[in-house]
Amino acid sequence: VTTGDELVSVSETPKSYQNRRSNDLSIVAALDLSGFHVMELTHLYDDRLSLKASLIKLTESYEIVIISGGISKGKKDFIPGVLDEIGLVCQFHGVAQKPGKPFGFWSNDLCSVFALPGNPQSTLTCLHQYVLPALRAASGNNINKNTCVDLLDATTGIENMTTFLPVSVTAENKAAQCPCQNSGDLVKILSSDGYIELPPKAVYYPAGSSFLFYPWA
Repeated sequence: VTTGDELVSVSETPKSYQNRRSNDLSIVAALDLSGFHVMELTHLYDDRLSLKASLIKLTESYEIVIISGGISKGKKDFIPGVLDEIGLVCQFHGVAQKPGKPFGFWSNDLCSVFALPGNPQSTLTCLHQYVLPALRAASGNNINKNTCVDLLDATTGIENMTTFLPVSVTAENKAAQCPCQNSGDLVKILSSDGYIELPPKAVYYPAGSSFLFYPWA
């Protein structure tokens, strides 16, 4: 599920206040690569009543619902309140991480809802860090396929904030940083192969420091 009045299909020409949707395509591609078939793809606009009706139907129809957008603190971010209203329990909403701080998870006996922030880097990172591992575990596949990479350049973590840093990786498992201007910088993300995880500490990591690598594919 994607959300937002400002988003249009990739086949449409956006107006000055609009953007083409990319998160739905990114999510479907990542799920397909992991062997999970998407049963329904839908876009919801920022109207509370229609959102509520649609989310009731979706959460009664499917075991897993993945939502992108509408979960932060904006005036039209209705998703958290609507999920609460229709009887799903908020297990958590907000994670001390960059990107993807508004990420949340709701569930009841019938459905689990992963609510991802709408910016492309946040969506992709939360999908790969949390959603795909959860789906694999629920399917009985807990195999960890991550490899270690060594940083080509030094970097520093952030105190009390886990950082997921996009990197490009060479054949020798050397990682070059691909920092984005912001979590909406989709073009910069495309130059990366995945990301590494920096612990929530203001620690200096010199070149050559080793980290687990999480690939986009």
